[in-house]
Amino acid sequence: TKKSVVSNLEEGFHIYKMNWTENSILFSVDGSQVYVFKPSTKNEENWPFNKPFYFLLNVAIGGNLGGPQIDDTIFPREFIIDYIKHYKN
Repeated sequence: TKKSVVSNLEEGFHIYKMNWTENSILFSVDGSQVYVFKPSTKNEENWPFNKPFYFLLNVAIGGNLGGPQIDDTIFPREFIIDYIKHYKN
């Protein structure tokens, strides 16, 4: 795994991409690559991706499993998804 910092993420729309091939998964935000997952040895423990999957758009708020409190005065907020595209080679 990897944590990536993207500046001004809260401002405007952004394009998130995931290019998933039989050898690697490349992640990018607004055309800039942020991570590539490409293990040299692929087995069930580190490459369980040869099975059907589905999209899950996570709208969770907060984190750390009960950690930092969320300031409820920031609500309501919007989480707008303009579109989702899926391509198959």
